[in-house]
Amino acid sequence: MIRNIKNSVILTLLLFGIIYVKPAAGQSDTTAQYRDFLTLCTQYQYAPLQLNIKYHSDNNLVLNTYDTMSMQGYFYIGGNGVYYLRMGDTEQFISDSIAFMVNHTLQQVIINSDADNARNLLKRYLGTVTNDTSFQTLMTAYSIQQANSGGNKYLLTGRTMLPGTNIFRQSIELKYNAVKREPLEITTTRRSLVAIDAADSLAFAQKFAGQNVLVTLPGKGLYFVRTYTAVYTYESIQHEEPASLPMQAADYIRRNENGEYELVPAKSSYRLRYD
Repeated sequence: MIRNIKNSVILTLLLFGIIYVKPAAGQSDTTAQYRDFLTLCTQYQYAPLQLNIKYHSDNNLVLNTYDTMSMQGYFYIGGNGVYYLRMGDTEQFISDSIAFMVNHTLQQVIINSDADNARNLLKRYLGTVTNDTSFQTLMTAYSIQQANSGGNKYLLTGRTMLPGTNIFRQSIELKYNAVKREPLEITTTRRSLVAIDAADSLAFAQKFAGQNVLVTLPGKGLYFVRTYTAVYTYESIQHEEPASLPMQAADYIRRNENGEYELVPAKSSYRLRYD
């Protein structure tokens, strides 16, 4: 389960660029804001790229060990078609011929023979914005507000409410460097309702009194407004090739006499599987 959570974080942390189109004359200020938001989130993503990022997630009702998590990440896109990701205890390497992921905690190497597909998945997401995201999609799903004070910031608030409440289901906040036109921090917030058993209602009411996290739905009882927050802090964005990458395919796998992949002797303690 934890591996699945981390893999979803990886997908959530990787994106590819959207070309910015200058708002046409007569375009509304609101539409221009959505386009500007997309541009700020994506226009820096061209090869060569080295990105150092810090990820932290939190939950106001911790039910599992992975509800709160902090990881350092490094992402590389090379002009030679090589992609590399390190996020927590997981690394992923993609070249023209091979794509594989290494989970060091589980000591597992997962090979994906379709390198093009793996590359498209790897570069698809970072923060919350994808290369498929259009400003029309954002306009439908979110309202947008640009901060007039307290720094350069956009706040997108989801238009959907939690059932039976006036509480917004989700939001996205972007803080950015106005000079470099690059993101500094993206915070995503998602809310859900957790039903509270009648036997636990009093305890919850006492523990969370005054915190605005409890709602009573007519005919249904007491619910807890569970809030999940993920913060992506962009520590550095560089457009230069590294001296070397931390991992190469030959560090973990090789082809045997039958042309099949196998682990190199130094990694015999790992398990190999195909995805």
